[in-house]
Amino acid sequence: MAKIRVSVYVFESLKRSYAIIEHRDPRILEYYSSLGLKGAEELARKIFHEIVSVKWGAGRMNYRGDEMGFAYLSVETEEEGEYKLEVYPESATLETNTNLFTTLQTARKLMKIPGDLKE
Repeated sequence: MAKIRVSVYVFESLKRSYAIIEHRDPRILEYYSSLGLKGAEELARKIFHEIVSVKWGAGRMNYRGDEMGFAYLSVETEEEGEYKLEVYPESATLETNTNLFTTLQTARKLMKIPGDLKE
């Protein structure tokens, strides 16, 4: 698994948790950028099992004058869980409607690259 550092912020009154994930592994963005919708659905089923919807996208963005790639994954589960992941070259953000523990656990799972998903 790629080495990551995660900071999680929970806003109980909003039912929202945010994870800011720092990573230095270019394979993470490459992986998410190349998933496609079918690949995103397969990944979502491995991590969340019962899913209602999956959204996926990849593209280019401008951040403070620097152009860079990014990828987006959104998953809604049967248990009414919502997970929105944005992946950048050296970081990622995860927004959920779950508690701190579930957000942290999900962030760690989402930062694993294909060969590491079995762990």
